[in-house]
Amino acid sequence: MFSAALGLKGFRLPKGLIGGEITGLSWVSSSVSGAFWSLLVIQVPFLVLGYSSLGQKFALRTLETLWALAGGISSFPYPLA
Repeated sequence: MFSAALGLKGFRLPKGLIGGEITGLSWVSSSVSGAFWSLLVIQVPFLVLGYSSLGQKFALRTLETLWALAGGISSFPYPLA
C-alpha cells in the first residue's frame, strides 16, 4: 500500500493525472467536495456487492486495503525527498 500511496500522491495527483475506475471517481469527488471520506463512501456499494457475491473474507480484505491506502496517503508527507 505504501507504493500505491506514493504513486498516487507523489506522482499522479501533482501532475493532474487521475486514475480510472472507482478509485478515479473517488478522487474526483474528494477533490470537488473537499471531503476525504468520499473516497470510502463511493466504494461502500461495491463492498456490499462483493460481500454478497464473494463472501465476508473478500469484503474484509478489501476494506483493510482501502483503509491502508487512505492511511498511507494521509500519513506520509510527499514527496519524501
